[in-house]
Amino acid sequence: MGIPLRVSAAEQQRLIECAREPIRRPDSVQPHGALVVVDAATWQIVSISDNAVTFFGREATDLLGQHISLVTGVEPLPAFAEVLDSATIAANPVRVAVGEQSFDAILNRSGSTALIDFEPVLSDVDSQATAAIFAAMHRLASFTTAESLWAAAARELHTITGFDRVMIYHFHPDAHGEVVAEVAAEGMDPYLGLHYPASDIPSQARELYLLKLSRVIADSRAAPSGLLGLSDPEAVSTVAIDLSRAELRSVSPHHLEFMWNMGQASTMSYSLVRDGELIGMITCAHRTARRVSFEVRTSLEVLANQIALQLSSIKALSAMAKQIELRNVRTRVVSGLVDNPDISRELLGGLATMLDLIPADGATVRLGGIVASVGAAPGEDGQLRLTDALRARVSGLAFASDSLLLDHPDLAPIAPAIAGVLMVPVGVEGDYIAWFRTEKLHSVNWLGDQSASNRATVLSPRNSFTSWSRDVTGVSAPWDDFEAEATELGRDIERVLFHRSESRLALVAQIDPLTGLANRRRLLDRLDHAFAGHQRGDDVTVLFLDLDGLKQVNDSLGHDIGDAVLIRVANQLVSTARAKDTVARIGGDEFVIVCENTSLEQAEVLAQRILRLIRVTAGDAEYASVAITASIGIADAATAADGPDLLKQADAAMYRAKLSGRDRSSR
Repeated sequence: MGIPLRVSAAEQQRLIECAREPIRRPDSVQPHGALVVVDAATWQIVSISDNAVTFFGREATDLLGQHISLVTGVEPLPAFAEVLDSATIAANPVRVAVGEQSFDAILNRSGSTALIDFEPVLSDVDSQATAAIFAAMHRLASFTTAESLWAAAARELHTITGFDRVMIYHFHPDAHGEVVAEVAAEGMDPYLGLHYPASDIPSQARELYLLKLSRVIADSRAAPSGLLGLSDPEAVSTVAIDLSRAELRSVSPHHLEFMWNMGQASTMSYSLVRDGELIGMITCAHRTARRVSFEVRTSLEVLANQIALQLSSIKALSAMAKQIELRNVRTRVVSGLVDNPDISRELLGGLATMLDLIPADGATVRLGGIVASVGAAPGEDGQLRLTDALRARVSGLAFASDSLLLDHPDLAPIAPAIAGVLMVPVGVEGDYIAWFRTEKLHSVNWLGDQSASNRATVLSPRNSFTSWSRDVTGVSAPWDDFEAEATELGRDIERVLFHRSESRLALVAQIDPLTGLANRRRLLDRLDHAFAGHQRGDDVTVLFLDLDGLKQVNDSLGHDIGDAVLIRVANQLVSTARAKDTVARIGGDEFVIVCENTSLEQAEVLAQRILRLIRVTAGDAEYASVAITASIGIADAATAADGPDLLKQADAAMYRAKLSGRDRSSR
C-alpha cells in the first residue's frame, strides 16, 4: 500500500521553482568528452564544446562552420549517416580515431541537428561485463515478488558495476520516493527504507528520465565545458540547443550540490518505466570520479528494462489475484442480500459482510432513511451531519479520504475519533454505505531532515542526509483501490433494491426475465409518462441500440454464452445510464434507453461511452472469436407525435448507423 503523506508548502515551492530550471538546454557539457552539434542535412558544425582542443587538437573556434570530416576524416561518415537513419540505440556507438586517440561517437537527433558525443574509449573496459549483465538477467528472471527482485537486482548491479553504492528507488503515488533496495560499501551510511521528497527528482527531470533511460555524471567536481555557437563564435550560443538526448549534457548546479552533500563524485542512473510512467530508479554512486563505457551502459539499460517489465508483471498478477478475491467476497456479500428482508443487518453482520470486503474499524448502512452501524462509527446525528456535508461538496459516485483532519478540517470535529472515510451513495434518497477507519499512528524515516534548518535556502538541497524520522498523525491507512469495490457494492445493493421494489409493485410482467431490465411494455408506459410530463415530450431523448455479432456468438459459442453477453451489456447500460433513465430490452439483442432532460448532444456522449464499453466486451478472451459491436440510433421528441413515433424514429436512426458500417451512432 502507498504511504499517505502530505506535501508541505516549502516542498510545493521547491517543485515549482525546480520546474523552471532549463535542464534540457544547459549550454554546457561534462568535460570528460566533447560534444559536436552538426546540421543533420549538411554535416556542418553549428556548435561545439569549448574543450575541443583537448580531444581534437584544434581550437573550437577553428572548427565552427566546418564539415564534421575536418574532425573525424571521411571514413566514419557512412556509419554516422546509418545511425541517424536507423534511429536505433543498437547502431551506436561509432568507433572514431582522431589522431592517436580513439573515441566512441554517439549520435542522436535534436530537431534539425545531430548531437555527436565524443567519449574517449576506456582502455580498461571489462570485456566480460556484457556477458555478466546477461547472466544477471537470467538469474533475476526467477524472482516473483517485488521485494526479492529489488534486493537481488541491487546485488547484481553492485557486482557488475563496482560502484560504492547501488540503490533502487520506488515512487509512491504522490511522487515522493523510497529506497527499497541497497548495497553499499563498508563504512557508508545505510539508506535502505528511507523516503525522500518529490523535489529530489522534480517533474522535468522525470520527463527526461522517460525520454532517455540512463544518465551518467562522471565527475561532480569537474567544471563543465561551455558550448560555442556559430551565431557568435566568441561566446556561448545565443540559441540554446536541446541536449535532452546528449550523453554529455551537463548537470544542474542544484543537483551537483546535492551530490556533494551526499559525498557522491559520480553517479549512473537508470529509469524503471511501466506503461509510460516512471515507477522507480536505479542509481549507482561512487565516492570518486568514475566512467563506464557506452556499450556497458546500454547493456545495463536492457537489464533495467527487464526489471521494470518484471515489476509490472508482478504488480499485474497481484492486482488480478486481489480483484478475484474481492469479487468472490462481494459475490458472497450480495448473495446474502437477495432473500434477506433486512439488508442492513446482513451487510453488517451476515456470513460475509461489507467489512470482509473492505477492512475498516467500523461501517454504516443507511437505507430508507434508517441508519445501522457496527464498530467504530460516528453516532447517527454525527453521521447525518457528516454525510450531508460531504454530499454537498464532493461530486462523483464515491468519496474517499484517509484524513478528514487534513482534507476537510471543518468536518473533523463532527467525528473526532475517525480519520478516514469511504462513502458511496445508494439510490437517490440520501441513502449510503460507509466505512470508517481510525487514526493509524506511524513514523516515516526520511533521507535527511526535511525541515528548513537542514537547507541553506528553500531551494537548496539538504545539507545532511542522516536519517530523520517524522511522526504522521491524523491519518488512517489508505483506501488504495477499494473505492472502486465500494462503488460496485453500492450498485449491487441498488440492483437488489430495484428488483425487490419491482416485485413488490407486481411489475414482473414488465420486466425482461433474462436481464432484469424493463421490457417493451414497460418502455412504452415510460414513454407515455415522459410525454405526459413534458410539453410535446421536449427534452426526451431515446437511444435505440442493436448488438452487431450476437447471432455469431449464439451460432459459434452457444446460446448460454449469447445470454451471458446480453446480461453483461445490460449491466453495462445500467451502470452507464443515470438512475432516473429507463433502460429496456425490447427484443433479442435490441435495447432502448429513455433519457429525460437530455439534449441530443448529451445523448451522443452517452452513446459513445456505451460503444466503448461494448468494445471492451468484444475484447474478452471468451468472445475473441467473434466481433461484438453495437449500432445506436438517437432521436429526440421535438418532431415525434408520441412515444411509439419517437421509438420508430430512433429505430430508423439505428439502421442508418448499421448501414454506415456499424460500431457507431446516428441521429
